[in-house]
Amino acid sequence: MNEKGFTLVETLAALVVGAMLLGSISWVISGLTRDLTVAEVSDQTREISQASVILNRILSSARFTDQDGNNLARSNNFLTFEMPAPDALRQSGYVRAALSSEQSAGGRALFVEFPDTNFPKSRILDGVKSVSLEFVEKDDQSKPGSFLRKIKVSILVEAGNEPHLINIHPKIDSVGACIFDVISQRCRS
Repeated sequence: MNEKGFTLVETLAALVVGAMLLGSISWVISGLTRDLTVAEVSDQTREISQASVILNRILSSARFTDQDGNNLARSNNFLTFEMPAPDALRQSGYVRAALSSEQSAGGRALFVEFPDTNFPKSRILDGVKSVSLEFVEKDDQSKPGSFLRKIKVSILVEAGNEPHLINIHPKIDSVGACIFDVISQRCRS
């Protein structure tokens, strides 16, 4: 028994203890990975919810035609419109704005910018697989220009999942139309 080395029983006991340690470490790591995935999904859901509020705020009272009734530029990843000037611009009336979906370092991003001003481009949403815009026009042919009944913003967070849909219903449906303020019972331009 004075020989140096381990017996078969001691070696097997060490292997069992080592396997139990590795198993518990992998269980902890998989739990952390699951928690991080859930936190990441909830962060993206919150960001999409905030983007929905911002888009509804800026697009529901926007104009999508010029003063002559011609449509402003739009595509599935770009939309030009006129909106009431935000306080940060320190202007009054309507200003020209553009909403665009562009590739960024973290994936696709959605930006709003004011091309006729020095105000920087603002990121509304970032880090998604795709963002696309779809426009549903009004059926009323008696008015010049095609007025938008609905703007659908489709946001795909991850390939294979269902896209998040944001539906915006613009309030302005004619050239030179105003936004009716229910409280003051007057038109705002």
